[in-house]
Formats: sequence, structure tokens, C-alpha cells
Amino acid sequence: MKKQNEKGSITVEASLIMPVFLSVILFFLYFFQIMLIQERVSIGLWETAKEISKYGYTYDAYGMEEMESDYYMSMTRKLLGGFLTEEKMKTYVPDFLLEQSCIKGKSRGITYLTEVGNVDKEVYLKASYDVQLPLYRFVLPSMHYVQQVKTRLFVGTTEIGLKEGEEDADDCTVYITKTGINNKIYHRVITCSHLDLKILTTTPSQATSMRNQYGGKYKPCEKCVKNAAIAEEKTIYVTTDGNRYHSQLSCSGLTRNVSEVKLSTLSGYRSCSRCGE
Repeated sequence: MKKQNEKGSITVEASLIMPVFLSVILFFLYFFQIMLIQERVSIGLWETAKEISKYGYTYDAYGMEEMESDYYMSMTRKLLGGFLTEEKMKTYVPDFLLEQSCIKGKSRGITYLTEVGNVDKEVYLKASYDVQLPLYRFVLPSMHYVQQVKTRLFVGTTEIGLKEGEEDADDCTVYITKTGINNKIYHRVITCSHLDLKILTTTPSQATSMRNQYGGKYKPCEKCVKNAAIAEEKTIYVTTDGNRYHSQLSCSGLTRNVSEVKLSTLSGYRSCSRCGE
């Protein structure tokens, strides 16, 4: 009877310890899997940002100003539409890896956002996803991860740009747009937020919960959307400081035709409230 009691005691202890031991092992396996995916996403975002930056060099090196409406807008649609980003990221984060991961939504669980500044020529990529550990879903909530990369288009600088600060204050270079001509407004810096629109790609379902940098909601553009129905998964465009979403990247609400002029040539114009001195 004494031996049977001892064997029974060891069996009970083992049955209590083994589940805890296996849970700890699985937790570390999930942890290393998450680290692997984070590393692949980080490398993929950086390599994709460099790939997008090459387009800026191609455009600037050949000085194709006369082709801007065709070539540049077509290129921008491709970039901002997320096609290049999503296709490039599949090289570093393949679908088969995500299907075996603990990311919610598996291969469709990672959302990519691509932003290209119109004036400052910055490329901004962001990947967001949620992680849910299968065996701990009733104990631990899902964890939200955001990884992002920011770089510049490979356009360099120009001699004119270096000498702008040496101009006479009474005859300095300012910037106007077609809209500015109608409103009699000029801008002192080309990086003014009225000129340098930060464009993001998203979907109608996501846009309902998004807010601009001032906390405002996005409403349909009166020019390109109006009252037309848009599919939930269709790509739409918003700006960080605007309050409208657009179905077309070529919408006048997203484009800025900027011209350099001498301040002395303008009559009756007033300075922009954001960038004016």
C-alpha cells in the first residue's frame, strides 16, 4: 500500500506540472514567431521604401515636367494605391508564413498604408496588425502592433534651392496655385501644408473610424464622390489635414499645381495664414 501511495503521488504531481510546463514552452514558441514576423516586416518596409524612392529619382533626373499629368500621376496612383507595397512585402512576408502564424486574419491580417508627400518628397510606410495567441485567447487580449518607416525620394537638391535664402526680401520667391489665384493667396514656403498634401490610402470601411490631425471625421468629396456608392474594399484617398475622402487620385481636391513667382509681380495678394510671416 505504501508503494501504491507513492506512485499515485508522483502521477498526480506530474499531471499538474506537465500542462504548466507545456504552456510555458508554447508561450516562448509564439514569442519567437512574433519576433520573426516583426523582423521580416521591418526589413520588407525598408526595402519597399527604397524601391519607391527610386521612382522619385527617375522623375527628377529626366525633368519630365511636361509629362507630369500623365507619367507622374500614373506613377503616383500605382504607389499610393498600395500595389507596389503589397506586392513587394509578399517577398519578405509570404502568405504561407502568415497562414501558420498567430496574426488575426492570417495572410489578410496585415494592413499597409503608403504615403508620399507631394512637395517634401517623403515616403512613409506603415504596417499594422493584431496578434492573438491561440491557447491564451481567453486569458490575454489581442495585441496591436504598428511598424513604420519614413525616408525621402531620391531627388537630391538643386543649386537654385541652395540660393533661395540669399534673395532680396522685397523680391523673394513665393508660391501660388490655381486656387490661390482665385483667392489671391501666396505661400512663402513650398512645404506649407496647403501645398504639401499628405495623402493616405484606405477603404470606405476604415475611413468611417479614421480622424484627421485635427480630430475631424472624413466626409465624401463633393467633386469625385458626391452621392455615389463605393464598394467597401475599394481604395479611396484622404489627407492628414483634410476632411474629405476621394475616389479618384486625380480629383482637384488632391492636386496642387504650384507655380514659383516673384513677390513683386503680385498685386492684391495676401500671405497664407499658415506659412506667412
